[in-house]
Amino acid sequence: LEAKGIGKRTITSSVKFDLLEDVSLELAIMVDDKKQIRDHNILSLGSLEKILYEWGGVQVRYKGIRVYPYGDDDWLDINKERGLRKATPQDELFAFAQTLKGVDPRRSLLNMLSMKSYVGNVEIGKDAIGFEPKLNREGFVSSPAFDKLKEFVRFAIDWSTILRDYYIREENLKKALIAKERYEEIIGEKVEQSRVIESALAHLETEAKILSEILPPPKRKEFELVFESATDVIRKQHSANQTELTHLRLVASTSTLLLIFSHEVKSLLGDLE
Repeated sequence: LEAKGIGKRTITSSVKFDLLEDVSLELAIMVDDKKQIRDHNILSLGSLEKILYEWGGVQVRYKGIRVYPYGDDDWLDINKERGLRKATPQDELFAFAQTLKGVDPRRSLLNMLSMKSYVGNVEIGKDAIGFEPKLNREGFVSSPAFDKLKEFVRFAIDWSTILRDYYIREENLKKALIAKERYEEIIGEKVEQSRVIESALAHLETEAKILSEILPPPKRKEFELVFESATDVIRKQHSANQTELTHLRLVASTSTLLLIFSHEVKSLLGDLE
């Protein structure tokens, strides 16, 4: 994988895809979200939507000829699993997600995109074995090779999705840090991370009080009512987020302990046998 902000990343799977000789995959992630388009001069949201509609999905070419309906249908079960809210990767991808700071491996696929956002192309060359087109040319006959192909492509998609989620989180943390530093410059003092929201609200309330004093009485009452309601929502939402974060940390800690306990029990049973 090579992407802006992430750099070049590689992963070597312990699974052997020995049935995929002369098979290659190229994959890109394209999101129809205006905020995630880096340069609107190169590509507008309208143009991207058209591209994804026509070319979105992972297509398959067999000896240079496109095989339908792959790329037009959900042959990789991406949309199906999104609908089921499947969030946990399997085996070594779960282990990989555990190595990324701040990523909950049990939820690392929760932000899986639509199948159309994964724009890719599988090339099956002339030396590939085990791929037999159906008589009507609509896809391949079910085979171990095709099952392995699907597993291989999903491995690549899931891995890149985990990294993308990690990158988005890191970018949000950077933006939050920059905003905190700018705020500290304005107020002329350092603020602990845990107190940023409360400190910012306190300063807002001070400034709002000064502002309300110069407003005419009818406008002042309306302003104070709206401002009080808005700050109350922020405080309560922040408190709820902190409670949820504490709960998730507790669950993560408990899950880890249960995993260790299960491993120890299995080892003990093995010794007894």
